[in-house]
Amino acid sequence: MLKQVFATKQAREAGRAQPVKLMTIWFGTCRCVTPLTAGANDAVLEGEAQHVPLDRYKDNLHRLVDIVSSPESDYHSPDTKVILINAPPIISDKWHAHCRQNRIARGEAAPDKPNRDPAQVKRYADACVEVARAAGVPCVDIYNQLIAAAGGDDPAKLDPYL
Repeated sequence: MLKQVFATKQAREAGRAQPVKLMTIWFGTCRCVTPLTAGANDAVLEGEAQHVPLDRYKDNLHRLVDIVSSPESDYHSPDTKVILINAPPIISDKWHAHCRQNRIARGEAAPDKPNRDPAQVKRYADACVEVARAAGVPCVDIYNQLIAAAGGDDPAKLDPYL
């Protein structure tokens, strides 16, 4: 998806596209001049349609960063700053109730069980930090910042923040 909306180096140099000064990648979702979806729901539990295995998620993030950062890429943009932003923690029961309510409101069948797990979300949030370090780009670690602000990962402590 990124390659469909992000101009090539050649197009920018020819004056057919504007430079992008900042690109944030939010938990697998890339935000440039306008938002574009590239996999925001990767951390859903295995068996869910949107699930992406952790290794593939990390590879995808690396590729998103490399598309813009690598001088060998047709989309190389040395003036674009890339920032990764990981997912916040979740309260599984609260998330499940939200999903049920939204599906019912749309006239769809409500899910029987949660599609996310706090431990799974943490693995993906940590992987985002790991990819950022390896790629040499900053990461806004929302996950761990919220846990710290709440005083722990207990749902009762997290509830005011989520």
